[in-house]
Amino acid sequence: MGIKWKRYFRLKRWVNCLRFAVLDTLVKSAKPKSDETKRLLIIKTEAIGDYILFRNFLQYIRNSDSYKHYQITLVGNEIWQTLSQKLDASFYNEGIFLNRKKFQDDATYRAHKLKEISSKTYDVAINATFSREFLLGDSIIKKVTAKEKIGMEGDSASEIPTIYFFTHGIYTNLIQNAPNEHLEFNRNKLFFENILKRRLLLISPLIEIVPNRKPIAYLFPGAQDASRKWPIENYKEIAKYLNEQFKFEIVVSGSQDDYVDAEKILDHTNSAYITNNCGKNGLEDLPQLLSEASIAICNDSGTLHLAAALNTPSVCISNGNHYGRFTPYPNLGLRPLVFLYPPSFLNQYQSEASRRMAMAFGSNYNINEITVSEVEQSIERVLYG
Repeated sequence: MGIKWKRYFRLKRWVNCLRFAVLDTLVKSAKPKSDETKRLLIIKTEAIGDYILFRNFLQYIRNSDSYKHYQITLVGNEIWQTLSQKLDASFYNEGIFLNRKKFQDDATYRAHKLKEISSKTYDVAINATFSREFLLGDSIIKKVTAKEKIGMEGDSASEIPTIYFFTHGIYTNLIQNAPNEHLEFNRNKLFFENILKRRLLLISPLIEIVPNRKPIAYLFPGAQDASRKWPIENYKEIAKYLNEQFKFEIVVSGSQDDYVDAEKILDHTNSAYITNNCGKNGLEDLPQLLSEASIAICNDSGTLHLAAALNTPSVCISNGNHYGRFTPYPNLGLRPLVFLYPPSFLNQYQSEASRRMAMAFGSNYNINEITVSEVEQSIERVLYG
């Protein structure tokens, strides 16, 4: 109940939704022009993993008969701006990248960005988010001038339900969910198949870099929430195991925020084979680095989806958060991935359907239940099959 209360009824969310519903009206939108240029706006403002599960469809949009002559503007999250510009810049004409927190809290910043986005008129505006948020995609769709406004019917996992259902009327076309489809990538695929009126052949996220595997293991101890972080001392034990058993060099990677935790893995006994690389490489460098790795060990984070898209052998340690939506990946015989969850969660919910329902709004299960031994066994499964 605590998770639902924080998500649905925290006062700040209500206040900001009401405040910006009024303030956004003061931002002037572009007036329709008799311009022969066709314009498409695509909005995707969530985290890194969400982008990886979405980005392949930009290419389909860009090359489609419907939109190949359009000027495409992508509104994204600034945390994956450099990655998008490196991998996907050829698939959109303009990128406008937001700081999510400032856009939801700072009236001046929000007005500036809304003015930038709404300075053009669009023929079509698409909000490519399943769990829509009023303060982000919905309010942008509401503000821009567009003949057609398309979104996913989705769910209210990221929004106060009353506000979420109120925003349905913002759209000219809300594409319904496939009731038996739960994996985020597949939901995105069905959404864009509906928009493009054709089947798309891609079956999982893909980053097209030819692998060049080296005896290197990457550890990613970071995650957005503390509850999704496996203990750092366990990562230290895994680093020792990977070096002793497989003679791998160990690189601890992540953002600058992960640097202090990563330093706790190093000491005088292992500094010869472990490097703390947190904050030293940009996100845009990570695909190339992971394409050279023999294995990646990570929490449930965007790194997992990057590794999966590169077909890098990986072990993901998860507390079960949003089970069935972002993890586990389906067993397609293509991805050398293993997913580990707290035993109490797996024992309490025996079926896939019950696990999905229980974890739809987050997880209270303790990631510390997952043992070092389980991870070691999973590493052998991934490397040896």
